[in-house]
Amino acid sequence: MLILGFTIRQSKAYNSIGDWLKPQIEFKTEIYDFDKLDSASNASYYFHYKNTGKSKLQITDISTACGCTVVDWNPMTLGPGESDSLLITYDTHLMGYFTREIVINSNSKTSPDRIYIKGMVERANNSD
Repeated sequence: MLILGFTIRQSKAYNSIGDWLKPQIEFKTEIYDFDKLDSASNASYYFHYKNTGKSKLQITDISTACGCTVVDWNPMTLGPGESDSLLITYDTHLMGYFTREIVINSNSKTSPDRIYIKGMVERANNSD
């Protein structure tokens, strides 16, 4: 008599099949350096992203650490292969070097995702 024993276990392959069906947010760039800014300028940048997953992407929340960084974004869902952008604006009245993290919560398999802005704000030279 031959008795075969085996166990069934959840494997990483099974999890990756589920992940394969999820939306995936992919940013064209994750860090933007404004370099040097003067305090009288505007500091805005569009972070472009695409849903490279297999189902609809829904951004549910975007947060920043302080009110000096404002995010303008479209709350609509993105289908697979569709693209959109986030407009990030930094308050240049705050002098000195800065690095700010923007946290994007969504139904993407990589959520929460993070993007960053950085730069140096210098006093405006008003030589009129």
